[in-house]
Amino acid sequence: MRLRAWCAAAVLLLHAGAAAPAAVAAAPARVAYPIEGSAGDVRGEYPEQLLRRALAYSGAKYAARPARMPMQQRRALLELEHGGAIDVVWTMTSREREQKLLPIRIPIDKGLIGWRLLLIRDADLARFESHRDGAALKRLLAVQVRDWPDLAILRANGFQAYGSASYDSTFPMLLSGRVDYFPRSIGEVWREAARFEGEGLSVAPSVVLHYPSAIYFFVHKDNHALARDVERGLEAMLADGAFDRLFKQFHDAELARSALRSRRVVELDNPLLPEQTPLTRKKLWLLD
Repeated sequence: MRLRAWCAAAVLLLHAGAAAPAAVAAAPARVAYPIEGSAGDVRGEYPEQLLRRALAYSGAKYAARPARMPMQQRRALLELEHGGAIDVVWTMTSREREQKLLPIRIPIDKGLIGWRLLLIRDADLARFESHRDGAALKRLLAVQVRDWPDLAILRANGFQAYGSASYDSTFPMLLSGRVDYFPRSIGEVWREAARFEGEGLSVAPSVVLHYPSAIYFFVHKDNHALARDVERGLEAMLADGAFDRLFKQFHDAELARSALRSRRVVELDNPLLPEQTPLTRKKLWLLD
């Protein structure tokens, strides 16, 4: 009897051991994304929601969560490139970034990152009424963060642009008069203007810069499985309209307020734009 009981217990243990890997495999895979950590910075709300929904639409089991520590964009990109604490980032594309990381080439912002309104001081509103073309703006000094592709794009088009050390440092520079304007995308500028309204910042009313660009989700170069699943989820959202519904929820009011048809458009080239950018797939872009 003792031998029979021992054998039965051994069989149960073997079955339990065989079942354990299956249980582990069935657990959702963690997908960590970065958070900036700046007070009042809500730029990540839309891409975070889109990522979570795309992963759910993919049919695979994922659990998306923010990284444990806030980090600036430069560090997040390095963490992703070298296989650190980040599994996915959303950022503006460039040749360099697509060489180092694996892009999912569906512009999550529908190209809005390339439509730039000018954040300026209230005291300069009248001055910017007469600075409505590229030649006039080139005589002034813009600011961008030094590791953003936008800095190189402005300089390549003949604009004077100062490269700040961080996103947070750009606003004190503008408020103090060290720079004249801060080109910001439609999806960013109105919240930033509201954030600094009491300190004297506004949006220039008559001009908009434009260059073709896109924000993508990026993963590590070797993480093809996650890239396929994110792409599958985004395509499914595009097919049933969920993508557009979420986009409109976050951006319709900003687009209406921007009144682009009443602004003078200053067209710029984007020498950093990769050839693989799906510019001809019109469904992915909001504005031509």
